Amino acid sequence: MTPGFSTVQMTPNVLLINLAMLFFTTTLVGGIMTVLWQGIGKLLERVGFINITFELLKMAAFFYCFPMVYVFLKIFEKELGRGYLFGPTEIILSISKVFLLTYCLGILIMLAYILHATIKLKKKYADLFPCDKKTQEIFDDVLKALNERKNNRFSKLQLRQSYRASVPCITGILHPTIILPVVKYSEEELTYILMHEAMHYKQNDVLLKRVAILVCAFHFYNPLAWMLLVNIQKCSEYACDDKVCRHKRNIQEYFEVLMSVAAGERMHSRFASHLVEDRHELVKRANKVKKLYGKKCSKVSAAIILCGAFILSSMTVCVTTLVSAEQYILLKRKTVVEIEVEHIDYEEYAEIGDAEDIQVVEGEVERFHGCQYSINWKMDGKTQKITPIMKCNQNDLMPLSIDVVPNDVNIKMGIKDFSGKKCYVTGNGNVEKVFVVDDANDYCFFVENNSDAIITVTGGYLSPDE
Repeated sequence: MTPGFSTVQMTPNVLLINLAMLFFTTTLVGGIMTVLWQGIGKLLERVGFINITFELLKMAAFFYCFPMVYVFLKIFEKELGRGYLFGPTEIILSISKVFLLTYCLGILIMLAYILHATIKLKKKYADLFPCDKKTQEIFDDVLKALNERKNNRFSKLQLRQSYRASVPCITGILHPTIILPVVKYSEEELTYILMHEAMHYKQNDVLLKRVAILVCAFHFYNPLAWMLLVNIQKCSEYACDDKVCRHKRNIQEYFEVLMSVAAGERMHSRFASHLVEDRHELVKRANKVKKLYGKKCSKVSAAIILCGAFILSSMTVCVTTLVSAEQYILLKRKTVVEIEVEHIDYEEYAEIGDAEDIQVVEGEVERFHGCQYSINWKMDGKTQKITPIMKCNQNDLMPLSIDVVPNDVNIKMGIKDFSGKKCYVTGNGNVEKVFVVDDANDYCFFVENNSDAIITVTGGYLSPDE
């Protein structure tokens, strides 16, 4: 890590910008991962890795929940931003306020809808009652065949009936329940239906859908988040269909049962996993299972694709972090005003030439990223250090941020042109200033130590000629 760069102080305005960046970068990388992992899943299924898309979409949902890029931006704020990352300008602050206001209103509406739908679902199935003895025995046989009763966790799964249910479904997280409509099913039909719903429970699909819905609530403005929800729902059904067919080894019989109980209308809740949504979707599910049934996985191909996926994911997070930092700084440079609201308004001075007792030395600088440069100078008394020359145009912005140790020593810092004309401020400790170029010329930054003390100056600047 390159030392010496201050971070922007956490004021209310800076906090607003931080929150806006947190939500924006999180939804950005989540969308990228949704597209990336879904594409990788399709490639893996082609080589025989069955239902891998479903598992990868679960991983994609993680990136919507964890602000990975924002965390990296904060950890490396000094190095990536050189003290200017998340710094406010009037335009950036206005954009952040509008974004956060819209975001909060959107979340409130989405959470109100989720609460309403949850209450509605609970009221709908308030009339649940136990099934008859024969149906319960078939249910126990199904769980026994799936070996679910060997684990106490699966003993929570209950079977009930409801007059309001149109198709079989499973709902509930703390109290998971398979709900059957009050319809006369054959033993064969019940076996397939209950096995399918038990597979949903085994996959934690109800919980997964709740998480996906919350992802959509907090990223309602991102169409890729909604695409993730739809694809997770579809893939969960594909996974259940495939597992039941592999267990019973009769695809045609299984889908004939599903087709016989398919409802003609779609009046289902997203908070429950239903046996069927509609006949058109059921045909797609049948074709999907037939296409993948019997395929064998090429472990070498799958390993290569998975390794590539992890590498691409890591690169995506790194690139998104770097690009986000650079684009923010470029935006700040284009929208910054002469008086920085969040920083001390230092008085500017102007003079020509240097004092005779001041020794001028060119200091070493390090280019870190793009137009960002760092300085780390040890300066003797009566010394002035300058940066390399930069070509500047009129009204170019030249931001400089430094830390001086000891922090009780006053210094001069500023810019000067080829003729020796200087524009500078004085201060001690942490000093930050954005200088504005009066005339097109060759300029450099300088730090001048007029005292007799030895000081250390660390910080950074942005070059306007790049």
